[in-house]
Amino acid sequence: MVQGYGVTELCGQVTFIDGAGQRQKPQSVGRLLPGFTGAIVDQDDQPVPAGETGELVMRGPSLTSGYWRLPEATDELLRGGWLQTGDLLRADEQGYLTFVDRAKDMIKTGGENVYSAEGRRGDPGPPERG
Repeated sequence: MVQGYGVTELCGQVTFIDGAGQRQKPQSVGRLLPGFTGAIVDQDDQPVPAGETGELVMRGPSLTSGYWRLPEATDELLRGGWLQTGDLLRADEQGYLTFVDRAKDMIKTGGENVYSAEGRRGDPGPPERG
């Protein structure tokens, strides 16, 4: 079994991890395939350190030229020549990526970033009151 992560605007799969890699890094979607360049960035498009969550931005040979007849949406999608995936990921020191959530699903509260996926990953929720 293998796993990957894909982006429609890059015409499909852009990462890969095989079975041996999955046993070592079970949460990872793998590393970027040859030919693709990516970075994990903050809201100011600045790279974040390894282990921190940010948006994955990418370039590659199969990058879309944009949305048909939607120049404003295309400008936002391809800001600075980088595809804005809208996906929040983390990269480790070896370049293995872990999917965290969609950027639009993140809520900022009390100086913290809260991801909707956190509640779906076995979180039992608040303790019962008795």
